[in-house]
Amino acid sequence: MSKEDPICSGCGKELETLEHLLLKCKKANEIWKAAPVQWDGIQELTGNFNNWWAALFEAIQRDQGLDHISLTAYILWQIWKNRNEKEFNNKTHDPAQVINKAWNAWMEFNDGIKKAKSCSIGKTTTPLQMEEQEDSQIPDNRTAGMQIRIATKWSKTSKSIGYGIVAADCRGQDVMGWKMRESESSNQHQHEAESVKWALIKAAEQGWRLVCIGVPGTDLL
Repeated sequence: MSKEDPICSGCGKELETLEHLLLKCKKANEIWKAAPVQWDGIQELTGNFNNWWAALFEAIQRDQGLDHISLTAYILWQIWKNRNEKEFNNKTHDPAQVINKAWNAWMEFNDGIKKAKSCSIGKTTTPLQMEEQEDSQIPDNRTAGMQIRIATKWSKTSKSIGYGIVAADCRGQDVMGWKMRESESSNQHQHEAESVKWALIKAAEQGWRLVCIGVPGTDLL
């Protein structure tokens, strides 16, 4: 959104704040109504995104709570991407399409987790195996610092971008990795921002609290 036009491009009426864009705009509300996960009990907190997210995260204690939170993060991201598609490419998607994209991305992530806790990324990284008997020797990654490396690769033939993410513990040992693919966008900075977003999601899923992420492009900062 340009500085000269702070009005939301979705409704054309309100200022485009974070809360309005993701939670309160009529376009966002249409998407949330189509979503398979609902957060009706915290509607009064939508005026402050941090408070809303903190209240939502309390659901981690309930059955399938982590799944619901994770899916919500994907929906929020697709709302943001939908906004950018309209703003920069003049393309619009109906709520069902936005939810389907969020759902498919979330399912792809879950499938990857089920297949393995580690994966090979590039030619220099080998599959990682962590035996149960070694658990007692590994620092608690929730409190110890984690180093996260990111790699991106564009494929012009398939019009997609691949993300590779590797996490190393405080001793510099690779402990986990992920790879995923998404449709290509014309904006390189958006690709880089998405790779950082994915790294943050992975860190949050693992419960890591102290992370250092290597940003793939200095312009992104």
